Amino acid sequence: MTRFEEVIDKMCKYMKKLEACEKMGMETTAERRALREKLPARKGVYALYEQGKPMYVGRSDKLADRLLQHGQPRGGSETASFAFNMAKCEFKECQPLSRKQLQKDARFMVLFTAAKDRVRKMEVRVVGIENDIEQTIFEVYAHLELRTQYNSFENH
Repeated sequence: MTRFEEVIDKMCKYMKKLEACEKMGMETTAERRALREKLPARKGVYALYEQGKPMYVGRSDKLADRLLQHGQPRGGSETASFAFNMAKCEFKECQPLSRKQLQKDARFMVLFTAAKDRVRKMEVRVVGIENDIEQTIFEVYAHLELRTQYNSFENH
């Protein structure tokens, strides 16, 4: 078997682990503390759920830190990319505007702030994956399997 085939063979196993993971909250201080305790420096892939529906898949070398960044009130478009994508979908005038321009638009920022609040209320499941290549492939695989709404694999 080639190296690629070996990696692909792991995707179904990772998906089962992700789906078996207990959902964790991120909204309250106690939930954020528990998240940090369970995922101190863990590498892997996460899926964010809203009312049981998978919304977004991401990956990180520091899962707890990355997950909490998504909903930080002070976070910008670089750290709260999921919330930024959600706000962009709601902001009808954004097509010709750059990230920098959007962040200067007061109407957009209201939507962005609301999106970060919304993300903080979501639940998360994680699967630990140490290998960067496996993380990358599984992020796309999980997006396709879960049919997440807000993932974008566009080049910047």
